[in-house]
Amino acid sequence: MAMRLTLRALLNWINDMLLPNDAEQIAREVKESKVATTLLNNINEVMQFPQLPAPMVLDGTPLGNANTAAEYLDNVLDAQTTPEFEKFCIGSAIVLGEVAACHKILAQVLTEEPTSEAPLELKEKIK
Repeated sequence: MAMRLTLRALLNWINDMLLPNDAEQIAREVKESKVATTLLNNINEVMQFPQLPAPMVLDGTPLGNANTAAEYLDNVLDAQTTPEFEKFCIGSAIVLGEVAACHKILAQVLTEEPTSEAPLELKEKIK
């Protein structure tokens, strides 16, 4: 089954969360698609902008809801809302930056080995 080039697939590719065959396919699609290349450049650009403000909470708008973003990142957002949410992200540098940054952090947490134990000094303070 071929993997579709979606925002989620692109974020998974950027953060090395895909199987090798899927990663190769997405890399080919990005190389062949001007839209995908532009989106990749936009993601890289917003990730390099440390002063990017936090997204505003949009009351009453399901797409602007932090829970919707969390469900999207957790891959449990319903199939009907997912494409709408991806369009919402792509339409706003602030939201795209927030989702991309959160995805990167989650990918690191899921793939990296835990760092060393807490320093003894800290353990003593906790006691």
